[in-house]
Parts: sequence; C-alpha cells; structure tokens
Amino acid sequence: MKKIVFVSILCFGFISAFSQAIYNIDTKRINNDLLGILCDDELKWVRNEIYARHGYVFTTKEIQARFERESWYQPVSDNSQVKLSTVEQANVAILKNEEDKRNARANAIKAYFKKMKAGVAKK
Repeated sequence: MKKIVFVSILCFGFISAFSQAIYNIDTKRINNDLLGILCDDELKWVRNEIYARHGYVFTTKEIQARFERESWYQPVSDNSQVKLSTVEQANVAILKNEEDKRNARANAIKAYFKKMKAGVAKK
C-alpha cells in the first residue's frame, strides 16, 4: 500500500509540473497527443489543477488535501471568484469529455464481462 501511495505522489508531482510548466495548460489547448499519454486518474488531476491554480476550494476532501500541499495553492473565500480563461475552459471540457468517454468504455467492458459471467453461470 505504501508503494502505491508513493508512486501516486510521484506521478501527481510529475503531472502537476508537466501540466502547468511544460504544457502550459493555462495558455495552450490540450491536444490528442497529451490525452494519449495521460492515464484515467491523471485526467482528473490535471482538470482539477486548472481550477486549483485559481484558488478553487474543492468539496472532495481527497482533492482539496492534495492541492493544499502545493505552495502555489491559495484558496479563495468564494468559488464564484474563480474565473477561467477561454483556453482553460476549453481544456476542462476536453479533459472532462475524455474522462467521460473512458468511463463509458470501461462501463461497457464491465457490463460485457458481467453478461458473459452470468451466461457461464447458467450453464
């Protein structure tokens, strides 16, 4: 378990640096090349980092705790103060769309195997 947490922390640290400093997700639209290298969890974290960089206060404890560990994170008193640029809004939509597509694909695969399993059990 410790190994998984450590790898997750390393992975998120890389993604955070990658998404902001290297890829400039605040000024550059995300493309299919980037989507292709991000795993499912990374999509969620990169999408939420866009909000976190504006001080968004998250209702999910896991997400809030993660960003509170960042020196650059400065929470706002009211989330209505958070205003994303046009590029950031587009990137959030792109990331969310990819998350939704992957979730739908995963759910279809799970349903298929559940159906297969039920068919085997009947025999």
